[in-house]
This record gives sequence, C-alpha cells and structure tokens, in this order.
Amino acid sequence: STGVVTLVSVPAAPMEEDALVHLSDAREASRDGRMADAIAASERAIRQAPGIAEAHALAGLAHLALNRLEDADKCLRQALQLEPRTEWMMSAARLALGRGDLAGATRHWKTVISAEPRSRIAAQAREALEQAIRLQEMAGSDNGRCPPAGVEG
Repeated sequence: STGVVTLVSVPAAPMEEDALVHLSDAREASRDGRMADAIAASERAIRQAPGIAEAHALAGLAHLALNRLEDADKCLRQALQLEPRTEWMMSAARLALGRGDLAGATRHWKTVISAEPRSRIAAQAREALEQAIRLQEMAGSDNGRCPPAGVEG
C-alpha cells in the first residue's frame, strides 16, 4: 500500500441541484424585497431537499417581513434545529419579542452571547437584552406609568 488517498468528486444529485437553484432564487427575491417570491422559491427548495437550513430560514425571514408570525416561527424553528446560526437566533428573538414572549427572546439572546461572546452580533444581543431588562423593570415600577401632572416623586 502506498498510502495515497484518491478523492473522487461526486456530482450533486439532480434533486439537490434543483434545490440549490431554488435557494438561489429565494436569496435573490429576498434581496429584492419580493417576499412572496422568496417564500415560494424557499418552499420549492425545501420540497427538493428538506435538510437545507437556509431555505427554512429564508422562508421564515420572508414570512416575518410580511408579519406572518406563525409561519415565520415555524420556519425559523426548523432552520435553527437544522443549523443554529446566530443571525437566525437574533431573528427568532425579534419574533419572540414581537409576540410578547420576553423569555423566549431572552433565551435566544443569551444563546447568541454564549456562542460568539466577542462578536458584533453578540454585542447586539447584549444591547437588546439590556434594553428588554430596563423596559421590564420600568413596567414593574408603577406599572410603567408616569405620575399624574402636578405630583412630584
């Protein structure tokens, strides 16, 4: 034995190639602000290759842009299950916060911070978490209301 390893390039299966074309179409539509087209192309990619996390994420982000929160949540959860990218976690946190789920948003922000503590995205997560804590504290004191006019604290 010579110890030489021969690498063989295996072409992608036709179904995967189709999925990658659909994924590219979804990226382009999303960049152009054509969210319905981005969703449709993402769904075609998912039908061809359900394990492509980015297709689920693109669909989720497009649904989020269209304020379709249930669909956005479902797609982002699937994307994160397949591939836990921090930028998708930030979108999931924004979605959770928009739905009034501060605990869910906090969980995502903390995951981002622990995954990439020195990154720019972790700094954004820290800032969002600190702001949410301040808002929660304000809401807890005097129910977040200002005192009536003429009353000094």
